[in-house]
Amino acid sequence: MTAENDMNSMTDVQEDQSFNSDTECEDAGPRINLDTVLSIQNITKLHERIKNSFAVHDSIEINASQVASIDTAALQLLVALKKEAGKRQKNILVTEPSPRFIESADLLGLSDVLELNGFAQ
Repeated sequence: MTAENDMNSMTDVQEDQSFNSDTECEDAGPRINLDTVLSIQNITKLHERIKNSFAVHDSIEINASQVASIDTAALQLLVALKKEAGKRQKNILVTEPSPRFIESADLLGLSDVLELNGFAQ
C-alpha cells in the first residue's frame, strides 16, 4: 500500500483528542502547529487541516517544535502531502522540528523528503 493510498484510507481513522493544531493565516500562508503526539489514531484531523489549507493557500508552514512522539503513519502522511503539494506547485515547509521529529524522520530515511537536513538534532 502506498503512502497516497494510506492517506485516502485514513478518513476511517477515529480522531484523538491529543491532536491540537491551529491555523493562523499570515502573508506567507497558514501556520499549522503540531501537538506533542502524532499517531495513526489522531492524524485524520491533521490531514483535513492541511487539505483545507491547500484549497486556499499555496504555502503551508508546519511547526513541529512541540512533537515528542510521532509514528510512521504520521510521517507517511506528511511525506504524501508534501509530494502532492509539489505536483500541484504548492509548498509544505516543516519548521522548527523537535529533536524527536528529526530522529524519527532520520530512522525512516525521510529527512531528505521532508527537507530536514538543515536542522541539527
